[in-house]
Amino acid sequence: MSMERTSSLAADQVADQVADEGSGLTKDEREIMTLLVQAWAKFLALNPGSDDCTEFRMAMHRCQAIVGVRALGRKFPSYWS
Repeated sequence: MSMERTSSLAADQVADQVADEGSGLTKDEREIMTLLVQAWAKFLALNPGSDDCTEFRMAMHRCQAIVGVRALGRKFPSYWS
């Protein structure tokens, strides 16, 4: 299975998980996470080289981490804020 096809399936699964209100994310944060998943899928459709793919993936993970830590900060404010 190609990287693009595998990532597309993974994107659908991740989007389903992000849409779950039990994720701890606000509605706006869930929307941002869904948009990040969509951006990744669209980027892969450009058939990027491996270096570009690595750089983009690292940047996407950083964005996801920033949004995710917001939820942790609400749950554990004395540790994550």
